[in-house]
This record gives sequence, C-alpha cells and structure tokens, in this order.
Amino acid sequence: MRERKPRQPRTPRPPRATRVRRGPPPPLNAGCALFLDIDGTLLDIAATPDSVRVDPRPEALLPAVAPLLGGALALVTGRSIRNTDRMFRALVLPVAGQHGCERRDASGTLHLHAANAATLARLRRLVAEFAARHEGLRLEDKGATLALHYRAAPQLASHVHQVMRAQLESTADEGFRLQPGKRLIEVKPQ
Repeated sequence: MRERKPRQPRTPRPPRATRVRRGPPPPLNAGCALFLDIDGTLLDIAATPDSVRVDPRPEALLPAVAPLLGGALALVTGRSIRNTDRMFRALVLPVAGQHGCERRDASGTLHLHAANAATLARLRRLVAEFAARHEGLRLEDKGATLALHYRAAPQLASHVHQVMRAQLESTADEGFRLQPGKRLIEVKPQ
C-alpha cells in the first residue's frame, strides 16, 4: 500500500481587481470650467510624443463647447504651448503648458515662469548622458522642463525613477522637482 502525502493547504487567491464603473459626468453649464489634459486623456499616448495625432472630432467639438461655458475652457499639458498650437492648428484656447511653467490666458497673454538657467543646463546635461547610456530612453527637451521617456524600455522604470531622484537631490534647494507621467518622468521648476 502506498503512503499518501499530506495535502498542502491551498494558498488563497488574491481577490480579483474590480473595475469601478462610474456613471457619466454631470452635465456642464455656464457656471462650470473645463480643464482638459491632452496626452493620455484628450488624445491617446503614442510611441513618441511627436507621433501623437489629433482626432478631428474633439478638435471640432472644443470650439463649440467654449462659448457654452462662457469661455471657461483650457488645455493643460506637459507640452509647450508652441507644440500644442502646432497640434491643434484650428484652436487658440487658454493653455497651461509645461506643467504651468508657461500659460496663455483667455486674452492671449503669455505668462512665463523662468527657471534657474544654470541649474536647468546642468540637469539637461546629466539627463542626456543618462539617456544615452540606456537603449530605449529618450530625452525630450521642452525648454523649461525636461521629460525622460521610457516607453520603449518599460523595464527601466524603477531605475529611471531612482536615478532621477538622486540627480534632483543635489538641486533640491534650486527650485526643481520631479513630475511622474505615463511612462516618463519630468524635471520641472517648482
């Protein structure tokens, strides 16, 4: 007669992640303001920032929505205003670009936040050197901010975040901080 091995207790499975189903947003009225993020919200993320394409439907709809809100419609993005204007050629809306480092108000006036140029130049060099050492990393220099994309190398995400935090520790008193994004991390003025 064969001896039976005792059964190992089953490890309980973790509960399945449940998706929260939300209803439609409340209806907009003239007392509302609408701030729309561009990348990953209004537009789909693409392989590179330059390959993002504007869907003509939202571009056609936005000018019709602005008057319904008394003009209280703005775009919010990590992109520069110049880049945003190239993408949305038919629109000239208020926009907060480069995470607020540059803003265009409803009258069309530009407001710029000047960062410490010497510190930004040093960070630009350090991030460029780091990106050059790792295949799949791409530095996007936006002027006032720097974005390090790891879309093509998602396995480097943890390493990228650790290195970028270490680089910024030396500039903590010089007014810069990190802004995580969708498969990227940005260096921006506080």
